[in-house]
Amino acid sequence: MSDPLAPRAPGPPWTRRVLVLGALLLVGGGWLLLESAGVKLPPLSRHWPLFLFAGAIASIADWWFISRRPGALGRGVFVLTLGVAIYMLTLEQLHWRDLRVWGPDVYLAIGLGCFAAWAAGNQRSVPLLVIGALGVAVAITLWAAGTIPLGVFWGGLLLLVGVALILQVLRRDRRG
Repeated sequence: MSDPLAPRAPGPPWTRRVLVLGALLLVGGGWLLLESAGVKLPPLSRHWPLFLFAGAIASIADWWFISRRPGALGRGVFVLTLGVAIYMLTLEQLHWRDLRVWGPDVYLAIGLGCFAAWAAGNQRSVPLLVIGALGVAVAITLWAAGTIPLGVFWGGLLLLVGVALILQVLRRDRRG
């Protein structure tokens, strides 16, 4: 049995786009068929973020099963994270006017997407690590403003990123 995370030759560059398109067509077609069959569905205007989830899952599946391109995983995690926030807005669990509550989700989505792409890459990209750390840090900073002293938070974060960068260089020197 082969390891699903083992490196393999990258698939053609169009696979992610086709998987995303196929997933979106499945969700849209399924929705229309159910409505045509008389199934009472909630209004699509409230549940359109399901299309974001389908696209995100297709991107993650492209990375997992086909291409092994770090960008596919990064995009999938980004869209999935952002889709959760947008879905909460469309379901009115969050309100558009409460930017302080949902706004940091954008930075979190960017940070997690970059972290996912960084972790999936064979050659760990320092810029992805730094952008990922900053995105998550900005999100946490905005959510925790006033509860955690910013000097403690940012000092700890910068120390962690510094250690990660040094370990990456040392690991690369041992290999090479």
